[in-house]
Amino acid sequence: EQWYQRRVRAELCHTCETVRPPRSKHCRVCKRCVLMFDHHCPYIYTCVGYRNRIYFALFIATGFVTCVTGCWMAWTRWDMVTGPLMWAGFADLLFTSFAVCLLSAQTYTAASRNLTVNESVNWKKYDHFKAPNDTFVNPFNRGWFRNIAEFFHLTRPTELLYGKRSVLNVRRNVDV
Repeated sequence: EQWYQRRVRAELCHTCETVRPPRSKHCRVCKRCVLMFDHHCPYIYTCVGYRNRIYFALFIATGFVTCVTGCWMAWTRWDMVTGPLMWAGFADLLFTSFAVCLLSAQTYTAASRNLTVNESVNWKKYDHFKAPNDTFVNPFNRGWFRNIAEFFHLTRPTELLYGKRSVLNVRRNVDV
């Protein structure tokens, strides 16, 4: 517990010249600090962070349902697939479905582990993910049920609370 409290702390953003909360990162594309930075998404052309990750998860879920529906319709009407244009459309549907399945798996797995995509990819750059023997440890993991509840804003993340004031209520230069 003491090791966790020493490692997870607010830091200074040298670009914005503000104190940024733990798990925040400066986005080079948006040119702002993002609270619980997950990634900069090229599909929605904005950063995915604490305030919009639910909407991104729903976006991914609707894409997944659309691809499953399209694959089911193509499978039940297999006899109607004729001509090179139809085969190209079918191949595109399969490729898109595969990509959406991978994106869904990554998003919901990271949510169940209470990690962002940035943290799961770049964990070696952050001191609070390194145990004293340089192995990975997740100080934010509270069990998959509480992690999912925190992801969908049913509970507040404890690392963002500072005494009587919450970082979530202070908007200044920290967006999303």
